[in-house]
Amino acid sequence: MKCESCGGNVLETRLDSYHFDESGLDDVTLVGVIERRCDKCNEREVVLPKLKELHRTIAKALAAKNGLLTPPEVRFLRKHLGYSQADFAERINVRPEAVSRWETGAEELSWHFELLLRAMVMLELRERNYTLKSFGEVQKKRMAAPVRIFAEKAAWRPDSTNMVTAAAC
Repeated sequence: MKCESCGGNVLETRLDSYHFDESGLDDVTLVGVIERRCDKCNEREVVLPKLKELHRTIAKALAAKNGLLTPPEVRFLRKHLGYSQADFAERINVRPEAVSRWETGAEELSWHFELLLRAMVMLELRERNYTLKSFGEVQKKRMAAPVRIFAEKAAWRPDSTNMVTAAAC
């Protein structure tokens, strides 16, 4: 393989560890990725295949970690879910300023919102899975609701008529 910049030979090396700064997180290390380096101009490239899958794996690892999320981790998870700060705030029924403060560290993320964020990541509750625009649209009065479950071949399927999410978890 030849270097696009200078025409030198490109050598490939498998790295024992690569600090993945591009994630926006301080503590993500990739093990066994390929580095390409030109022997002439010393230009370097790290090969990161299946980037979407890598981000999903990082998100699931953060959601499952034993310890509170840091502000950059909260931001990473929100972005992984595909939400702007305003959209995420609307979905979980808080003000956008609260999300901003959580992500800058100006305010601690409360435990129940952290659990909600972790659950959203683990269950992959992205915008496309919601039948309602936000939890704010859930009726604010307590009432019994009929639950209908359909038997289908080898699985059960809930009736999604009165559900917040359409995804059967």
